[in-house]
Amino acid sequence: MIKGEKKMEKKEEDKDRRYTRVESSFGRFERRIPLPEGVSRDQIKAKCTEGVLEVDIPRPAPREQPATAIPIE
Repeated sequence: MIKGEKKMEKKEEDKDRRYTRVESSFGRFERRIPLPEGVSRDQIKAKCTEGVLEVDIPRPAPREQPATAIPIE
């Protein structure tokens, strides 16, 4: 699960026209990402650089299926 909150405020002033305008945007968010079967949670790594979240999830090793003999009639 990834949780976060975004906040943005923009302020604009014009002293000649004698007004100030302020815009603000904010909100919480939450994302759930199902993990593939066999993923080791200990090996998951995440980093955030300049507002970009990068999550590294190693691919699980392929599971070997035993060969099955099918008799021919």
